[in-house]
Amino acid sequence: MLRSGTPQSQALYKRRKRLVQDVALLIAGGVISWLVARYYFTRKKKWSDKLTELDSHLEYISKLRRSSIELNRQAFRFVFLILGLISAGLFVDSLPEYMTFGAPGSKAIGLAAPFKFVLYFSAIMFAFLKFRTFNDVINYKKAAKRIAEKRQQYEKKLDNV
Repeated sequence: MLRSGTPQSQALYKRRKRLVQDVALLIAGGVISWLVARYYFTRKKKWSDKLTELDSHLEYISKLRRSSIELNRQAFRFVFLILGLISAGLFVDSLPEYMTFGAPGSKAIGLAAPFKFVLYFSAIMFAFLKFRTFNDVINYKKAAKRIAEKRQQYEKKLDNV
């Protein structure tokens, strides 16, 4: 066995230290390469998904534009969904009161606030999203031009990758 402090033990210590550093650099390089490749390929997939999303949106608004019956069906479906979300928010607000039989000072009433917020917020966001869709139907030419421009941008990005 080698004694510490001898030139042979110091050389062995340096070789082991160098080996550990080399293994650590190899692992770090592999992890960094994997992260860069993952970012690169997920970005490409995201852009191709965006292209299919734009195509399906254009197809959807053109279908609604062609058929006034389908447009009315979709409009009423969305109106009733928004009214349902608002009604659910009102119901959640009064539910703790009914469950505690209106006991004064009940802490259950405060628990409904987050659920009410989520329901109202989803109703608002859904209304804005559907407003944009119906606005695209009304201004079909502008929407088709905007979608075509976005599609060209994503295709250019995919070609450059």
